[in-house]
Amino acid sequence: MLQKNEIRCPDCDCLLKQKDFNKGVCWKCDTSIINLKKKLEQEEKKREKEQADSVERQNPKSTASSNSKYYALQIISSILTFIGWISIIFGVIWFIYLLSLNPFQYSGVGAVILLQPILPIIGGIINIALSQLINLFINIANDVNKIKNKDEWNSPSYWIK
Repeated sequence: MLQKNEIRCPDCDCLLKQKDFNKGVCWKCDTSIINLKKKLEQEEKKREKEQADSVERQNPKSTASSNSKYYALQIISSILTFIGWISIIFGVIWFIYLLSLNPFQYSGVGAVILLQPILPIIGGIINIALSQLINLFINIANDVNKIKNKDEWNSPSYWIK
């Protein structure tokens, strides 16, 4: 059985040890094993990546699970968006209705009457803006959790180069 630091030479199939890797040549046939070293390093990186992927599959931390964490905020955001659009539509219909009444026949009061539907329109815009702000905070929280849970950020090799 091969140990971790023992690999076979691609030419003569003899057993190579760590000291042979340090020299860069096979001890039996003097074949350069630099390409073999590079290939083994690539395989090691690939193996580490597969292990990280398997760990991630075993412990999924997807956006769906983190979104369920903020399910109530998403419902509140949706309700605010709905109320905002209903308010804007109501304000526009009210404005059109007031225009059909010809409010300018009254002296000086017509402009004031036409300003009334602006309040529901402004309120609707504010509701939509608040719902988008809630969605922004949810996305920020999800992104911070993703960064916090990344293993590569926690390793010292990531920061020391």
